Amino acid sequence: MLSPPPEVHNSADELFQNAQRFANSQRYTLVKKRTRKNNRGELKNMSIRCDRGGVYNNSSGFAKETHNRKTSTRLIDCPFELYATRQNGLWHLEVRNTTHNHGPSNDMSEHPIVRRLTEEQKESVAIMTTSGSRYHEIILTLRQNDLSTLVISSDIYNMCAQLWQQNLAGRTPIQALVDKLQRGDFLYKYKCDNNGSVTHLFFAHKESVSLSRQYPTVILMDCTYKTNKFKMPLLNIALTNVMSIFDGMQKPGVIVTDRELALMNALKIIFPNSTNLLCTWHISKKILKNCKLQFPKETNKEESAWTNQLLHLGTTVTSHIEGSYATLKAYLQTSTGDLHHVYMTISLAITNQRKEFNTMIASERICIPAFATYNSLYLNIRGKVSSFALNKINDQYQKAKCATAQEPLPSCTGTFTRTMGLPCTHFIQHLKNIQNLMLNDIHKHWWIPGNILMLQVEENSSNSENPLQSLLHNLQQRYQEWPEFQQLVAQDTLKNLIDELSMTLQNPNVVHTRGRPSGAPNHQKNNSTCRDPSGFEMVEHKGRHCAIC
Repeated sequence: MLSPPPEVHNSADELFQNAQRFANSQRYTLVKKRTRKNNRGELKNMSIRCDRGGVYNNSSGFAKETHNRKTSTRLIDCPFELYATRQNGLWHLEVRNTTHNHGPSNDMSEHPIVRRLTEEQKESVAIMTTSGSRYHEIILTLRQNDLSTLVISSDIYNMCAQLWQQNLAGRTPIQALVDKLQRGDFLYKYKCDNNGSVTHLFFAHKESVSLSRQYPTVILMDCTYKTNKFKMPLLNIALTNVMSIFDGMQKPGVIVTDRELALMNALKIIFPNSTNLLCTWHISKKILKNCKLQFPKETNKEESAWTNQLLHLGTTVTSHIEGSYATLKAYLQTSTGDLHHVYMTISLAITNQRKEFNTMIASERICIPAFATYNSLYLNIRGKVSSFALNKINDQYQKAKCATAQEPLPSCTGTFTRTMGLPCTHFIQHLKNIQNLMLNDIHKHWWIPGNILMLQVEENSSNSENPLQSLLHNLQQRYQEWPEFQQLVAQDTLKNLIDELSMTLQNPNVVHTRGRPSGAPNHQKNNSTCRDPSGFEMVEHKGRHCAIC
């Protein structure tokens, strides 16, 4: 390597940057080896060497056999060295050794020092990480903003890990989760074993709880599996806490699930008075799995579930839940993270959904084109029921209006009113005027606004002379007004707060399954968190063939 030009610099940083720039032009990289200060704490000299100079210092005394993982070092004791001193306020550079024991680099990204993120880039990474961006998206954004950057994926991983540790602030992930649940908009319960490891955890956003209590007629429920590494017992504790949401309120009339026997058996115990309907989509897929081979290939069969005798408001499929799972998993990105990461992801998803919905309302993008055509027809219920219900009623009204003596309506079976909770065509036909339709003719599920339970407690004024006493007084007054469910939540919250003073919460214990015997086909897949293919997917799967086949 050539010697840097003998220039005089105003500061040590200026000298080092110029020397670094000169070394990079020759495909080498420099680092500060040692700096010294005078009695006044001012920097007086420093040694600069090649970034591959020096040798590995095994300060921990590990031998190769005692290392937890395989490690390596870039240091090969390169002899290149520069020496910088300050004289009369100016910095002078002295070349002590210009030789290297290695050649120039073909790719400068091999050197960690040239891949360091700038403060601006660090801020961008922090913002994108908080917003749920993936690592490759972050790298692409940094490279688009600065084409000369040499950042690689490992730098982003390390930066995100550093940000995550700063966010935890020395706490365990589960402890950080509980701390945020206490200050956030979530209702939560958890149980621990004697070692402080969490065995049961339930949390739900307060707006979700309010909506559940406002519209309890039909509940869609589906279980996901193989998506966490803790394998915590889910059904009984989850359903028990879901049941507590409806304490003192109307219980769900219909619960739609797939044929998950553990879930169905638990529902019989937790919700004995609710009717369990099977998802029609899952039924059709079961028929496809078990009966496809019994029909000719050209036969097209349609299947349906028996739901005509029960009020289900037109909902007999759990595809809404599957869509929610897909949305949430798009935010999660991984199924092996800790529960604190899951909480942050759910909070981010709910915030985005709420913002999108409010924006759509504000911009008047949520509108029903057909609503204007029958806006003046339903004076008694206009603005009191949902637009979806009004659309359904208007469809029935149009059918009744089109009926004639030559083409009368078919006989009424009552299925539409029984399942949807809305007046059918025959009911509307017997009305003298459609404007005579009353609110009581429509099921309360479609009424707006509903009775929303206000779960949030007003924060105590910061100007109070004794905040704790005022807070306890306010809590005591409100406690008497709350329903039993919210009283239990308050009791558990106070109890957990007291218990946490003497216990540090630990993550749930990771369950390591034994798996298949070594050498068995696909034995590694037993520990995968990816879901197994459904039966109908295996039936419909088309094997790969060569071009001749």
